[in-house]
Amino acid sequence: MTKNKLESDKKWVLKALAKKENQIYSSGQLGQQELKGGLVPSTTINKELIANFFAYKKSDLAEISIDQRFSVLIDGLKNSTIESIKFHCGTPKTGSSSLQSTLYKMKDQLNGMSILYPDAIKNDTEPKHQKLVTAMKNDDFEALVTYLGEVIEQARLNQSKHVIISTEGIFNHWQDFSLAIKTVFRAISQQVLVQFILVLRDPVEFLYSMYLQNLKNVQRSHPVCYGQDWSFETMLEDPWFINHLDYLGFILSSEALIGKGQVELFLYNRNIVSDVIEHLGMKISEEAVLTKNVTSKKVIISDLRRLNRRNLTAIAKAEAMAELKATKSNQRKEGPSQMASQNINQLFCIQKQVLQDYYGFSFD
Repeated sequence: MTKNKLESDKKWVLKALAKKENQIYSSGQLGQQELKGGLVPSTTINKELIANFFAYKKSDLAEISIDQRFSVLIDGLKNSTIESIKFHCGTPKTGSSSLQSTLYKMKDQLNGMSILYPDAIKNDTEPKHQKLVTAMKNDDFEALVTYLGEVIEQARLNQSKHVIISTEGIFNHWQDFSLAIKTVFRAISQQVLVQFILVLRDPVEFLYSMYLQNLKNVQRSHPVCYGQDWSFETMLEDPWFINHLDYLGFILSSEALIGKGQVELFLYNRNIVSDVIEHLGMKISEEAVLTKNVTSKKVIISDLRRLNRRNLTAIAKAEAMAELKATKSNQRKEGPSQMASQNINQLFCIQKQVLQDYYGFSFD
């Protein structure tokens, strides 16, 4: 398949989806409409998700200018030693904490390869670059420029040619960032090579794992789905939650900012940390991987939902969950219903086909 044919076919997929848009949502519901790859089930899962395909198509990101507030950052990069920056973007629940802890532990070895894993992290126990996400969520250009300026200065002092920034919050909150602040990635990419590392997980496993995490989180005004007494099926109706399944929308909008082919896709598996480390040009044994967020005992869903009815503070909820883990012994295996799994897979069929045909990515 030629490059021109590839691009033509990709545009055809988006146009075909656009033609179906009004039909699919004629009643505010997803109808039994046949799309390429299968049927979309009659359910409110999810008007927002497919709409994101059209958001990319309708807003020509290629013509959006870089915000002028990033001019200082551009000047700093011009005078730096940096040749490339890789942003590990997530997704959540795909070994991000283990990868971050391992990279942090290996930072001296990385420095020897002229690769910087910046010190500007959340803390030593959570060595991710969360400040970047916080600044972007708050639309705080000054804080973002200051933070990245610190990274550039550390690279200069270390004479580093390459930088790795890791926070799954980039993917997790992509829909919360303004387009203006997202242009920071385009600003950087005009001076150095920018690549996104994105780890994708089977859609049903991913959403169910996200569901469990959201039950564990403390209630907030946003995202509304945190800390609720909700079933999995109910959470699938939450726009912010279900939009996390829009893998393709993230890839397309990222490519529009940093360039086609600059989003590197990895399939989540038990060896994902070593897979990414080896991609960076290093060898690591499984024994050297720092495993995080793995526990032998898990709180069952019904207990979590009961806790959420009390709207506990973060400290009180952590204490209550620790007590539950200590007292529960025989716990049944829990998972999504067959109907929920079927709906998710049918909804994902278009993305699955495009990811396989045009990005060479398969979940098999």
